[in-house]
Amino acid sequence: MPDTASWVTVHDTACTNTNPNSCVEVRIALNLLSWEIPDNRYGDKLPVIPSSARVHHGKILYHLPIKATVKSRGGAPLSGRILSIKSNRTNDHVRFARPTDSNGCAMVVLESREPGDLTLLVEDEDITAVPLRIMLKEAWYESGFHITH
Repeated sequence: MPDTASWVTVHDTACTNTNPNSCVEVRIALNLLSWEIPDNRYGDKLPVIPSSARVHHGKILYHLPIKATVKSRGGAPLSGRILSIKSNRTNDHVRFARPTDSNGCAMVVLESREPGDLTLLVEDEDITAVPLRIMLKEAWYESGFHITH
C-alpha cells in the first residue's frame, strides 16, 4: 500500500510465521490517540458507582471517566473532533461530554453493568490508538449508603 496523506506505511522484517524474512506491514494513521484514566476522588483509578444509579437485575453500574488525547503525527492537537470509540462488549456504553478541546483532549465516560475484562477501540480510520484494556471488578460508591431493616 503506498503512503497517502492519511497513512504512512512502515516496512520491517520479523518472524511472523514459518516464512523467514517475511514482510510486516504496519499502518499508522495521520493522527494518534493516547488514553489516560485520571485518579478518582479517592486517589486511585477504580470506577465509581454513582449515587443516583440503582441496581438493575442485581448488577451495579460502573462509571469510569477516561481522558482521550488526539494529536497529529507532527504533535499538533486536534481540536473540535468528535471521536468514535466503542467497547468490544455489546452492553457497555461509551459517552462523550463534548468534542476535543484546544489541547486535543476529550473526556470519555465508560458505563457498564458487566464486571470483567473489556477493551475500548477507536473506530475512526484516521486515528491510530493502542486498544485500552480495562478490568471492571472493584469500585467505589460515590456516596455512603444505609442498610435498613
